[in-house]
Amino acid sequence: MVADNAVIEQQLKTISGMVPVLNLEDYVLLPHAVIPLRFTAPADCQLIDDALNAHGFIAVDLKQTCPAAGTELSMESGIRTVCVASILAPYQMQSGARSILLQGLCRAQMVVLQNSELPYQKTLLDLKTDYYADQPVIHREHRQLELLELYS
Repeated sequence: MVADNAVIEQQLKTISGMVPVLNLEDYVLLPHAVIPLRFTAPADCQLIDDALNAHGFIAVDLKQTCPAAGTELSMESGIRTVCVASILAPYQMQSGARSILLQGLCRAQMVVLQNSELPYQKTLLDLKTDYYADQPVIHREHRQLELLELYS
């Protein structure tokens, strides 16, 4: 885990500037998780191609829809938390569709959301790296004895 965190920290240091935002409807990507995805929409394929040409990072956001109206909620309403992801194993099929693996790196907040002439949005991110303690917060043997006394 420590080696993985060191690699991820090195990758995160290379993120600068605007990052494309991928809105996923049925998936929530968390740090350290890997999900396979296939894209057929031209806008999504262009997003993946542009991200690979730049640095291979994207911000993955959950596309939120209003259950009553069935419309997509506005992304401009407040600060949104996303997962910064690295594109692994990109593959272009003969049909033009893209198949990729996305690995979540860390959480981030979208600071500035930019609408452009591109079919997707870009954002400036404020990275929120995770902290993992080297030592446990509690002394496990003492806690085990406390629980045994309590429930016996």
